[in-house]
Amino acid sequence: MPVRIYKPARNAMQSGKGKSDYWVLEHVAEVPRGRDPLMGWTSSADTRQQVKLRFDSKEEAIA
Repeated sequence: MPVRIYKPARNAMQSGKGKSDYWVLEHVAEVPRGRDPLMGWTSSADTRQQVKLRFDSKEEAIA
């Protein structure tokens, strides 16, 4: 179960540092997403891709 830990870039509309000092942990897809041939919808059986956890520090995210 590979995960990605990163510090997201600030939004272009942000001028200050408020609410932007956090780290994000998200799961990396192990199986590629499928495409429905009739409707063109993208689907996946892996629901862990929907979860993003926020942490105050990199050490908390790793622990």
